[in-house]
Amino acid sequence: MINNLLKKIKKDLPNMPDQVIKDWLLPFAKEKGWPPKHETLGPILMYKSIDWWNKIKWKKQKVLFDEIKLSTLYKNNIINMVNYYKNKEDGQTKNGYQRIINIIKYIKKYNSLPKPVILITTKNGYDILDGNHRLTACTILQEENVINKFVINTFIGKPQKITEKNFQEDSFYWDK
Repeated sequence: MINNLLKKIKKDLPNMPDQVIKDWLLPFAKEKGWPPKHETLGPILMYKSIDWWNKIKWKKQKVLFDEIKLSTLYKNNIINMVNYYKNKEDGQTKNGYQRIINIIKYIKKYNSLPKPVILITTKNGYDILDGNHRLTACTILQEENVINKFVINTFIGKPQKITEKNFQEDSFYWDK
């Protein structure tokens, strides 16, 4: 079933790297189905069309954690998740606290993240498509001076053209 679903997604999104599909879209598609419907996967695809996503240029690259400039929306999300962690709360995701603990343990053991963070370029920084908990764990470890000059693997998507029409505020997530 997973291979068939992966093939369906890949048919619709041939330019998207397989690992991006597997790490980001496949878990949601298994739960909600494919192709996406506005009310189910719509928020995951940020209410953008399949055609819009096919125009994204993807690049796999290693970046220093310190140099990732997040959009205001996602900077605030990470701040909120750090606060949830400090209060030993899950936040808005199931088992969020334990997920962060597991990622922190992984980083301490392997000096890397368990999988790449998936980002998309906006006019004022990156939105996080997949990796909120991983970046939260990095933020916590940086605050505790456990990591320094920490290199992470990423997939960064860049829309062909970033215009005011594509964005509302500094993130395109809310522009339906």
